Formats: sequence, structure tokens, C-alpha cells
Amino acid sequence: MTSPGEDVRAGQPLLKLLDCNGAVVTANVTEGVYNRLRLGEQASFEPNDGSASIKGEIVNLTGASGAPANLAINPDALNKEPYRVTVSMPELDTTGKECAVGRTGRVVFNTDAAKP
Repeated sequence: MTSPGEDVRAGQPLLKLLDCNGAVVTANVTEGVYNRLRLGEQASFEPNDGSASIKGEIVNLTGASGAPANLAINPDALNKEPYRVTVSMPELDTTGKECAVGRTGRVVFNTDAAKP
């Protein structure tokens, strides 16, 4: 956010802190997938590093015009699709991979799990 020797002004953010408790995974999805998803539905994250699949729950759905979230990785860097899904992954904290920011993988949605 700032560099050594840089002049700063009042109110300018100097740094951002990352809280690794309560990890989330953010996925970009097509409009068709986005329209089928609901808050509370189950999902899983399959890391590309071969680690075991991690279960989670959809906690946020952001459409094309949604406000950007305060995430460790700016969603603008993930510009494949304009629809974003945030999945809470409590088990990600217990994988032993200290603060796993920037991991890549695949999110699989289980849209039947939240239905009565």
C-alpha cells in the first residue's frame, strides 16, 4: 500500500492486515451458475495441489454490479466472469497450510444439500 520513503497524507491507508481465521474461497461463475445458487448451499473446494477436498457453505453472492469485497485478493484480478460466489471454509483453517492465501483449485456446488 505504501513504499519506504513515500509521502503519505492524512487518512491514507498505510497497510492491510489479513485475518486467517474464518477463511473463505471466492469463485468466479457464469451467469447461469450464479442464478442457480442460493445462500446456505453446500460447496467444496478441491485444491490444485492435490490436497483433500474441503467442505464449505455459500455465504455471499455478488452479481456483475456488486460492490467489491474486502478480500485478500482483489476480485478485479479474477476477471474471467463478472459473477462471484464466496464460500466459507472453516476447515481450510485446519489444513496446516498457514494462511492459505492465493491457493487455486476448483469449487464444486452441491445445490441439493440446502433444499428441505
